[in-house]
Amino acid sequence: MTSDRIRNMEQIYYKQINSLLGAYPEEIQEPMRQLMEECFADKAVSFAFTDAMTVINTKYASNGEIPLAYHSPEHTLGVILEIINYVSSDTDMLLGIDEAKLLIMAASYHDVEQGNKQIGENERASAQYAVNRLSGYLN
Repeated sequence: MTSDRIRNMEQIYYKQINSLLGAYPEEIQEPMRQLMEECFADKAVSFAFTDAMTVINTKYASNGEIPLAYHSPEHTLGVILEIINYVSSDTDMLLGIDEAKLLIMAASYHDVEQGNKQIGENERASAQYAVNRLSGYLN
């Protein structure tokens, strides 16, 4: 995928995040916004999010190949926001920025594979997809 195409997709998905953040202003505190901006400034986090959301939009969005109500782009964004909310409100400082970045990348990919009836197989397949894609990106 060309870097221009990746940048274009990043802009599209950042707009989705911003619109989701704008939809729930009472839940989004300034530390949460700052943490989100810092995490998504990382190129690996940005790549993981953009890559996973492209797959999820193509496969499972309402106009996707196999529309799924629960394993949707909105669900993935919601999981990411929950992580950002949790980390930004962690007063014991158990989780730092690096942990937040890893959690966001994992959450981004957590539903890219669906349809296997065997318990845990979708999660294993999604994790393997993430490993393959991130290994290729980081090498």
